Amino acid sequence: MGDKRSVVRERVLGKRAISADDAAALMHAAFPHGVIDRNDAEQLLEIGCCVDAAAPEWDAFYTDAIVNYVGREAEPDGIVSRETALWLITKITLNGKLRRFSDLDAIIRIVEMAVSSPMMLQVFALRQVRDAIVNGHGAARHCRPGIVGQVTADDVNLVRRTLLANESRYPRPIARDEADILFDINERSQEADNHPDWADLFVKAVANCIMAGCGYVVPPRQVVFYQLPSIADFRGYDSPIGQMASKLSAVCAAYGRSDACGDMTDTPETRWLAERIGRDGRILENERLLLALLRGGDVVLPASLQTLVDTAA
Repeated sequence: MGDKRSVVRERVLGKRAISADDAAALMHAAFPHGVIDRNDAEQLLEIGCCVDAAAPEWDAFYTDAIVNYVGREAEPDGIVSRETALWLITKITLNGKLRRFSDLDAIIRIVEMAVSSPMMLQVFALRQVRDAIVNGHGAARHCRPGIVGQVTADDVNLVRRTLLANESRYPRPIARDEADILFDINERSQEADNHPDWADLFVKAVANCIMAGCGYVVPPRQVVFYQLPSIADFRGYDSPIGQMASKLSAVCAAYGRSDACGDMTDTPETRWLAERIGRDGRILENERLLLALLRGGDVVLPASLQTLVDTAA
């Protein structure tokens, strides 16, 4: 069996492609019982890193096998350890990058499956999506052939899926690393004809990060992205704050007040957010919508953010 496994593996690696027949041969000779242990998993990931194209039959087997192996590693409590996350990122990448969508899909599915997983997995996946949008390369590029620097409907869905992947039983605010990636995408696509839902996703996600930083109790991400009023309808106003305040207040009303609300003291997070908005010297349209939301929702803000809101009014 070992000789057969080596022969099939070397043939595939030599071609850098896996046909449907190759997929059947690999599954029969190299992985007849699936991926049993870490040695099997590492051989599978090595093949994945070395091929440029693969038949759908292989992609399905490959993704399921990785997800199931990491799922078994996480038993019995469903917690993916930091060690496992680091191992996976190291083995599934080539020069720090994912090459194919099946790799990205596997990571997102692992985060979705786990009761808990290190934030690094979700942030890593989100960075791969960003790279495809702003540079046109990476694992998510298959969704956008020839499109660079523009956020499509598929991009919005993939970013949203990644942000929702680690939604646990307790609401978790958008973290600084996640918000930073969203700012990158927004800045690099500001001149493009982005899908309207991008504005809605960007504003709601970054507002979630700001509200948490200001001491508010955040609702679940599913509520933020799917149940709160859409912001996409309000793009394009010359003076958005005055015209949108009453319509956007319902979004902020979903956030509960805690004992920390009303504290006007800046924190490292709020100072970072204040510096990140308008970083290139001007407030972009979606950033202006974000500030409109905060003003319309009558959010109590520290001085650094309040100055920005007043400036954009």
